[in-house]
Amino acid sequence: MSDVIVSTELADRVALLEIEGDYARLFDTRNGAGWANLFAEDGVYQGAPIPGIAFATPPIVGRANLAEACDKMPGSSIHMLNAPQISLAGDTATGRIHFVFENIHVDEHRNSHQMRIVAYYHVEYVRTADGWKIRNRVTVPFSVENVSRCGYQNDISLPGPAVDR
Repeated sequence: MSDVIVSTELADRVALLEIEGDYARLFDTRNGAGWANLFAEDGVYQGAPIPGIAFATPPIVGRANLAEACDKMPGSSIHMLNAPQISLAGDTATGRIHFVFENIHVDEHRNSHQMRIVAYYHVEYVRTADGWKIRNRVTVPFSVENVSRCGYQNDISLPGPAVDR
């Protein structure tokens, strides 16, 4: 293998690693435009449909829709990504990235909601005139946990006879 090929492959791998680092940071800081720009113009983010599980993120297609989805994600989140496994094939590549995602938000009633996902991303990348971009990203869950906390409820109307409080 020539030094030029090795150098190009190394540069491609570093570029894809940068995309993954930017992916987590830009989403978690709700920078929708920056996050969406990591995708090809017609790029797709979606959840994998799992038999017997009622939820999966439907395909979100195109940068405008991706940016809006990122910007509108409620609460605060963090991605904890493992090192990606990357396979290069000329101007395309695939990756698998295991990760944990946590999101916490407080609703208008002051109830807190936490979601934790352990999963992997299956990612298809494409080299464009603007460099490497995500063509398709699929979240494949291992586990999904949702927890809501209402806090102590003292000032609510309860059914039944009145009780001195």
